[in-house]
Amino acid sequence: MPRGKMLTEREIGLIIGLHGEGKSNREIAASVGRSEKAVRILLSKKDGTKPTEKQMSSRKIAVALDHVVKRTTVLRVLRTSKITSYIERKSPPHLKKTQRPGAWRLRRNI
Repeated sequence: MPRGKMLTEREIGLIIGLHGEGKSNREIAASVGRSEKAVRILLSKKDGTKPTEKQMSSRKIAVALDHVVKRTTVLRVLRTSKITSYIERKSPPHLKKTQRPGAWRLRRNI
């Protein structure tokens, strides 16, 4: 099934304006002369806001606060916060025996 014509800038502005006035999608579609699905898809698209950075390191948070607090203070607050207690932490990488601290002792005994 072929796609219909793209919405013009005028139609987009009209749809957004009518939506701001509290009109329903069906009423907007009738007044613009487009399908209700076209109106619904346009209104459901995300706007141009930037996504939030959910996984910031404590160092980045301290820099974002212009070093008002130390990195260790940020860590302490995050550990005691109930909100961050449910965030799954990244597991450390699996190291071989030769990569672990003190591995030089193992290599010397070989």
